Amino acid sequence: MRAARGAIEKVRIEGDAIQIQTIDNAPPAGLCGSGVLDAMAQLYLAGVVDGSGRMLDGHPRVRTGPEYTEFVLVREGESERL
Repeated sequence: MRAARGAIEKVRIEGDAIQIQTIDNAPPAGLCGSGVLDAMAQLYLAGVVDGSGRMLDGHPRVRTGPEYTEFVLVREGESERL
């Protein structure tokens, strides 16, 4: 999403804990460009993705469906702030 109210702009992953910062401290509505880059860097540093960008199993927020694997950045009702 564009950098608008509620866009996640910063992400920190420490173990199982995820902290986010949104524009205007609004409830999270999506990721803006800086949030995507920050999330990817944090996923790599946390060992969730490897150097090729492939998502690895083993983190409690990684879910594997029949057609894809995903990382749950923010659960419904959750918004631990930076």
